[in-house]
Amino acid sequence: MKYNELYTITTGFIKTLLDNEELQEGIAHTLFSEFDNPDLYIVSKIGDKTLLNLFESIIKSDDDIDVSRKKIAETILSVNEKNWLRIKTVMNENYEVFLVADEQYTENVSESKELENTATGSTQNKINAFDSATASDTDKIETSNSGTGAETNTREMTYRKQSTGAMFTPQELLQKEIDLRTNNKFLDLVIKDIKNVLCLDVYE
Repeated sequence: MKYNELYTITTGFIKTLLDNEELQEGIAHTLFSEFDNPDLYIVSKIGDKTLLNLFESIIKSDDDIDVSRKKIAETILSVNEKNWLRIKTVMNENYEVFLVADEQYTENVSESKELENTATGSTQNKINAFDSATASDTDKIETSNSGTGAETNTREMTYRKQSTGAMFTPQELLQKEIDLRTNNKFLDLVIKDIKNVLCLDVYE
């Protein structure tokens, strides 16, 4: 059995989810309501893929293909919904490709210097009462004072650094953004997950 025999363009995987009243205002609506004809796109990509025997057995046992469609679609959604929601949130994020990274930080800088103070002097004292009016050289008393100290100053220095995209030029950044969006279309990622669960790896 082929994928397009289970999910057609008019009874497709996503339509089955959106038609479920319990899911209409929930996760299925959040993920898929913005797309026009998503099932047409899905069928064009994997419509000829063969279903795994497990799902053919489920369809036969249900005796109602509408029941099988709903059961299979809801099972695949329950397994992937958290990951799909994260991917879609990231892909819809608005940001400036050439945003300048502005980094600012503060650093305390301490500076210290040693201070030295030395003073030397001499005085003459008349130490001999019987000496002449002028004291001799031996009556001189030399005095000296010296001292050291330290002075520390602390300053706050603020540094600011601006950069854009490390080693990439604006043209390279733009190309990387285009490649990211082109290679990671949300519906293509969903199709890959559907195919991995439902279908054989090769066409038959």
